[in-house]
Amino acid sequence: MEEKTSIILSHRREGMSIREIARRNGMSRKTVRKYLREFDREAGPSPTEREVDDYLLTRPKYDSSGRVRRVVTDDVRRRIDGFIARNRENVAAGLHKQQMRKLDMWRRLQDDGVRIAYSTVCQYVRALEAAPKSQEKPAKAYIRQDYEPGFRCEFDWGVLTLWIGGVRTRLHMAVFTLDHSNMRKAYLFSREDTLALMEAHRNCFRELGGTPRVMAYDNMRTAVKKFLG
Repeated sequence: MEEKTSIILSHRREGMSIREIARRNGMSRKTVRKYLREFDREAGPSPTEREVDDYLLTRPKYDSSGRVRRVVTDDVRRRIDGFIARNRENVAAGLHKQQMRKLDMWRRLQDDGVRIAYSTVCQYVRALEAAPKSQEKPAKAYIRQDYEPGFRCEFDWGVLTLWIGGVRTRLHMAVFTLDHSNMRKAYLFSREDTLALMEAHRNCFRELGGTPRVMAYDNMRTAVKKFLG
């Protein structure tokens, strides 16, 4: 009822177009036209302000004699499931504000000609939200790897921000991790380039007193294209 009142007053007293009303109320132009046609049919072509108020204050009359209880059909389930799936995609993409509410879903169904109660849509959506979600993602298993001492070492770059002499300075950190002992060596550089990469390896191997049998690298431009060829 409040929705219908807002549409009629916006159109008659504020002179808003159907497009503007639909945009402000978050509904389709088809729904706005339906309410305005009902008003014209009941109040006449040129109603007075008193007649407009009487129309808006009159409770709507519904003929429920031939009404058939609408159940949630497979088509309705498919449509609502699609709305919820789109909401989850928007959340995953960081679009948290672009979510369809239950009211929005019901209005979309109404605009598509699906006659279903708003409470029925709410019940179905709440049931989906309350369902356990453990089956959505399969359980993951991790196998702990075991290496001999000095066999394998991992290398990667990191970024570190320090305040040096009152100046915020961004530095690049070369990190070596021995897989057996989890011992780590780290060296700071002003740039992440091939020369820094080679110097970091030289310093680490000197401190270790030798070289691991296997060096594991991430897909780094400086390591793959330049250092390793």
